[in-house]
Amino acid sequence: MDLLLNEKSTKKIELFTELLYRENEEISFSYLEYFLDVSLSTLKRYFDELSLDIKSSNNLNGILLEKKVGGYLIKNHSDHNTDYLSIRLRLNYLEDSLQFKIFFELLLNHYDTVEELAEKLYVSPSHLYKNITALNAELKRFPLKIIFHPTTNFQGKEKYIRMLNFYFFWNTYRGITWTFDLENMNRFSACVDFTELKKNYSESVIKRLEFMTGLFMVRQEKHPVRLPKKIKELSKNFTTIDDVSKLVEPFLASEDELLFFNLISRCYISEIDSLEDKIRLYESFPRTLILIKDCDLLVEEYEKYFYPNRSMRKDQKAIIFYYVLIGLIQITYFSISPVQFFRASFTQKSQSSLSFKENPKVQQFYKNFREANPDFAFPASYDRGMLVLLTVLTETFLVPSISVYIQYSRNNLGMVYIKNRLHTIFNPKTLHFTDTIENAELVITDCFESRTTQKDQKVFYVSDVYDETTWFELFSCLQTFLFKPE
Repeated sequence: MDLLLNEKSTKKIELFTELLYRENEEISFSYLEYFLDVSLSTLKRYFDELSLDIKSSNNLNGILLEKKVGGYLIKNHSDHNTDYLSIRLRLNYLEDSLQFKIFFELLLNHYDTVEELAEKLYVSPSHLYKNITALNAELKRFPLKIIFHPTTNFQGKEKYIRMLNFYFFWNTYRGITWTFDLENMNRFSACVDFTELKKNYSESVIKRLEFMTGLFMVRQEKHPVRLPKKIKELSKNFTTIDDVSKLVEPFLASEDELLFFNLISRCYISEIDSLEDKIRLYESFPRTLILIKDCDLLVEEYEKYFYPNRSMRKDQKAIIFYYVLIGLIQITYFSISPVQFFRASFTQKSQSSLSFKENPKVQQFYKNFREANPDFAFPASYDRGMLVLLTVLTETFLVPSISVYIQYSRNNLGMVYIKNRLHTIFNPKTLHFTDTIENAELVITDCFESRTTQKDQKVFYVSDVYDETTWFELFSCLQTFLFKPE
């Protein structure tokens, strides 16, 4: 929810994170001016404000910012790493943001008029209107709109409001803390059997289930969920394998609420279903359901294209089916591209664009598939989201490999030492050692004398096999080679 942060808060978080990543190292004013794209006077103001913000926060104890002659440095005497500390600082700024406070109040309470909310937040109605207009521009992708109505503060379907509710609070707090006293969530936390939950789920999954249940309970009495027939039928099949909602059934008011919980928890919470659950789901879904038919079609064509001479393993096929199905549910029912759910995994170039490592083979497959199946489950506007999903799934099972030839002449133990040390870092399936230098993609040698080399063959010269710097360079070389674009 970084859209709720103003530019100054965002810049201070960037400054804090950059200093943390280069802990105990003085970073020059000129570099930080360039990095943040600000003037020296603005940089100094941000640093002074950041120092005060950290000192006033009980959650950032042990962090010391120092000003040197030519730059700044940070010392981290806390028990936490960079990412945790950055999230904590971000949370501080979010909670101080007016737009955050607007969201919080409207999601958990109801206000009949702008004036009523303005009074609660101690701002003028005109200033509140300005911020709500900015929020509504962002809410279009859900799609929702903030309104003031006798029964609701959001214009849009309940499924989108629930989705926004969980998305907003989880992305803000991430399970690190929860500072609000909500009766429903307290009742859930006090009554649920966490010992029983821990038999099936990790602490991370349990925490998200706790958030989701508590937040949904806030709305279900006045704004119940109503599932369409086709989605209801699909949702019932999830309950036959791992009925997540049974664990929270006392807190959800109807069958539709329970089935919706089962469905949306799969879309938002990773690893609710074990590998065995995914396999059983794949085998148990009725093939007559429309989304299952479409999912089967895509997976079958994917298998023909990527595995022309053999079949996918049972677990691999079940996993691809499962996540393609979740992607189709996200698109067809929640109207959200799978890209939205992968945002954290890719480089965000700007607020409106997202880049990811392109896989030409996946792109060609999907282009062929869409041309052959123009009436597939969703419109072409969601193609990029499905392409991202298929790219991630393909690379999940892709085992990159490289053929390696080793010759080491300085002593008779060197070759054995190199092979075994490489296997401590790289999967044996990844490195294929060959006795023929002409067949090698990478040659590791201290005495390269080959008369012929293959095209694109890389030679890595080893001066001293026991030198740690050499090993660092060799590992970097192999990683670059293995993960280069096709």
